[in-house]
Amino acid sequence: MAFHATHWSIPAQDFTPLEFEEIVDLFKEFDKDKSGYIDEEELCEMMRALEMDHSLAKAKEMMLEIDEDGSGELEFGEFCALLAKVKRGDVGNLHGFAKLTEDIKATPVRSRRPVTRLQQTRPF
Repeated sequence: MAFHATHWSIPAQDFTPLEFEEIVDLFKEFDKDKSGYIDEEELCEMMRALEMDHSLAKAKEMMLEIDEDGSGELEFGEFCALLAKVKRGDVGNLHGFAKLTEDIKATPVRSRRPVTRLQQTRPF
């Protein structure tokens, strides 16, 4: 699956190109079965990793809130929309997802700094 911001109608002002690359990596990290979407079990695992209430019932409840098309799956565009909301501070019940944007917020548009250990260990 190719990840391009224009394909998903993601407004350019929401993320820099480097942020978008990091979001692609995050999505791939949580899409364990490489299906192209995050299902309720993968969302539950994401919530566990973020130290949120991660029962399957809570994941189902959260999916209802963030799954914009009602498919029961979080597609890449919906994942980007979620992160854009969190980045803008429009979190409501989504505050637990703020940890996903912490590294993204710290990424400069252009950096001449060396690659960090965290960036070196991320799967590509």
